[in-house]
Amino acid sequence: MLERDDPAWRTLGHAYGVAEDIPSLLDALDACHPLPARWQDEPLASLWQALCHQTSIFDASYAAVPHLIEIAARRPAVERAWVLHLVGSIVAYAPLGAALPEALRQAYESARARGAELVRATLAATRPERLRDGLLLMADLAACRGHARLARAIMAMESGEVEVQCACGLRETLGVADSGIVIEPLGWRRRPAPGAKTPATAGLATLAGSLGLGACERVLAELGGGIECDGCGEELDLLAGIAAVGP
Repeated sequence: MLERDDPAWRTLGHAYGVAEDIPSLLDALDACHPLPARWQDEPLASLWQALCHQTSIFDASYAAVPHLIEIAARRPAVERAWVLHLVGSIVAYAPLGAALPEALRQAYESARARGAELVRATLAATRPERLRDGLLLMADLAACRGHARLARAIMAMESGEVEVQCACGLRETLGVADSGIVIEPLGWRRRPAPGAKTPATAGLATLAGSLGLGACERVLAELGGGIECDGCGEELDLLAGIAAVGP
């Protein structure tokens, strides 16, 4: 792990330039009691803007992940969520961002694996009641377990809707509710017999159910299904349709 007093931070970059300010921001986050309850609260807001700016990931983002995991691990489960969401977002969008420097790989991968266990423990301890909160932690878990595409799809649902696009070019916005992904009254139709769930989706849905997160279980299970395009009539995998829209 790149220690916070290591001058090598000056060789890394983030959204606003040289990453020499990241150690002091990590120190400030470490000193927060309790940890920020929103991503907009400082110093988490500055870390988020620098390390995951509009989903862009930088080499300094990878160096910060082990520190963020250590900070979260030292705190009660009820305080961890937004620090874990930052980690989850970095990991989810890492495949689309800057290359992971070899010098940072071992510490980053170890922290990612530890992050998966920490998110799972946080879900088990807090059992979020709101669909939004549960889905965000499920996205973090998917990312840290190596399912970045699935994580990005779940993150896309945070606002209560998700866009899908068919190969023919038709794009539609579907609602996301406690009961699942809402097709009606839109013209798109779900397959009468949805295809088998992907292993990643099925595993997360089962975990959600075991934790009592019924709304998350229903929504995650539907991600493994499919819908029929209202324009061309073709059937498409729901995850593929979501992935076709965004990064």
